Amino acid sequence: MAMPCRRFKALKQSLTKNRVPKFTISDYCAKEHISYAKFYSLYPTGKQGLYADLIVQEVKDMLRPKYEGEDLQHIIYRSLVRIKRNKFLYLNIIAWTDAAEKRYLRGKLQDLLMDFLRMYAAKRYGISNRNLRRNMLNIYSQVYFWLVTDCQESVEDMYHNLLIIVPSMEGHRCSFERKLKY
Repeated sequence: MAMPCRRFKALKQSLTKNRVPKFTISDYCAKEHISYAKFYSLYPTGKQGLYADLIVQEVKDMLRPKYEGEDLQHIIYRSLVRIKRNKFLYLNIIAWTDAAEKRYLRGKLQDLLMDFLRMYAAKRYGISNRNLRRNMLNIYSQVYFWLVTDCQESVEDMYHNLLIIVPSMEGHRCSFERKLKY
């Protein structure tokens, strides 16, 4: 179901400059020079599938370390800069989706964020799944609110708000000294 990145690039270019009041499948098909049949063969669920694939690709790319050993703080800051730069893309998608589509996208995003935090936490001891989920929901809700309020708060302020969460993801205070012995 994955769409070639170049199509996402064209879609992002047309939607990141400002708010677009309406976006239809026919708009997309005309811009990409594809038929409805081709669109629906790529996205049987229509716009929901298109938006989900675009957002999933964006978030995966944001959360992927850009160099070996990049820490969580750098990934958070870099992601916030990118979200602010592309805010109209996300705001447009939020405006065009109904409640069911928003729920679907929220689930996809929360799953991606939870997977990322699990991967981060796998390197540490003493972090419960419950703690990770609580942190994921906190990060998600803060970033979502920042986005829907048009990213009015600076990236630096938002970054510092999110950094408050990071120490609780460092595991138990004794975990750095503890070694598992069997």
